[in-house]
Amino acid sequence: MKKRKKLTGLLLGMLLLLLAACGSEEKADVQSDLHLAAVSEETDELPAKQEEEAATEQKAAAETDSTVVKERSEADGEEVIKKQSRPALADEVAEMQVHFIDVGQGDATLILCDGEAMLIDAGDDSKGTTVQNYLKKQGVSRLKYLVLTHTDADHIGGSDVIISKFQVDNVFIGDFPKESKVYGDLIDALAYRGYPWSTPEVGSTYTLGTAGITILAPNKAYDDPNNCSIALLVENGEDSFLFTGDAEGEAEADILANGLSVDCDVFKAGHHGSKTSNSTAFLKAASPEITVISCGEGNSYGHPHAATLNTLRSMGVKVYRTDEQGSIIAASTGAGITWNAAPSETWQAGEPKGGSASSSSSQSTAQSQATTQSQTATQSQAITQSQTASQGSGSEAKQTNEGSSAPAASSQTTSNQSAPLASQMATEQTAPTPSEQTPASTPEASPEPAPAAEPATGTLVWKSATGEKYHSINNCGRMNPAKATQITKEQAESMGLGPCSKCY
Repeated sequence: MKKRKKLTGLLLGMLLLLLAACGSEEKADVQSDLHLAAVSEETDELPAKQEEEAATEQKAAAETDSTVVKERSEADGEEVIKKQSRPALADEVAEMQVHFIDVGQGDATLILCDGEAMLIDAGDDSKGTTVQNYLKKQGVSRLKYLVLTHTDADHIGGSDVIISKFQVDNVFIGDFPKESKVYGDLIDALAYRGYPWSTPEVGSTYTLGTAGITILAPNKAYDDPNNCSIALLVENGEDSFLFTGDAEGEAEADILANGLSVDCDVFKAGHHGSKTSNSTAFLKAASPEITVISCGEGNSYGHPHAATLNTLRSMGVKVYRTDEQGSIIAASTGAGITWNAAPSETWQAGEPKGGSASSSSSQSTAQSQATTQSQTATQSQAITQSQTASQGSGSEAKQTNEGSSAPAASSQTTSNQSAPLASQMATEQTAPTPSEQTPASTPEASPEPAPAAEPATGTLVWKSATGEKYHSINNCGRMNPAKATQITKEQAESMGLGPCSKCY
């Protein structure tokens, strides 16, 4: 009985061990099956996920490559809507408009591209509202950039109005502080709006919509505000526009020396077409197809100068002019430029007329006539005195000669010019020569009459009270007309004065 129980217990134990072993193996098989099923499921999901992502990308690409655009039919002039393919966004070039605004003798250029706007200069103090209204008419309410190339009044005069009326994100100024009212108004307007300003570094780049902007100048500090002008190249696709403010020959040479490209399709002539800018070397390096000259009709500086027009004409460059054609608009597609007018064909150099220029010219002409009359009277008296001297004593002849200056001064005074200037001209141009002071035996010994052509209009210039240059007008820049003195060009040069770069 005991053995049987013992055997039964042994069999039961073996059975339990066998069952335990089978259970463990079955559990392992189950876990293995579960693992394989999970791997299989992940493997099946991967292609599905990849296919879904690929489909999403294809859909986005299709939406990007196909867009609804408006086009104007050339046949019937009606606006039609159609689908067309376009390049990827990174290569897209929007239309850019460049408005050369007619502000008389000054500069103001508005550039619009892809919803963004930049204004380069703002005309003189009387043109602020004109520029403001022009911008509003173009739908501008915000300027991404206001570029004031330099601090001359005909470039910054209207800027205080623009700063007060428009939101401006960036203000760039060619740094040359002045003690002038328009400069003070500019600084006050910036302070009122809390706008900081700076002079951008040469080589720095900016964007305006799809267009790119590269700063070319100023390359150093100058003692002339014109040479401190900010110069910039604006490129939209393959179309390029070059602006140099009033930069003159020295600054142009520095631009060429900095190694940055100035090659352009359109060049806004430097300094309103002055011969002190637009050097042949610079124009050849820029090689523009078109040049736009912004100047006022009959301006007192004679802009554009014949030398500039001759160079442009010899290079085959087409010219647009605000003094002849008003505001000029160029539209760039990135692959070509169209204009709102045909190029000028006059090639007419500017001639001072009207305003201060006319007054100065008339004044110079009258003075020249008065001087000529005085010379004639003096010379006639000298001949008479010389004849009388042959019959009288040497002392009497000398005394008579010394007294001859009084009629000359009287002749100058009766003219329409100021007595001090006329007297000065008579004294300096008709003073007795040594041969006149010595009694002559015959009339033939008297001096020959001075050439009447010498005191022509071009030989008379204006000198300011403290300036180091001579001018063609008495109100150039910050000159005080009341303190300006008119002298001959030869006198000015003998005093070490040089020609004003704005007047000549």
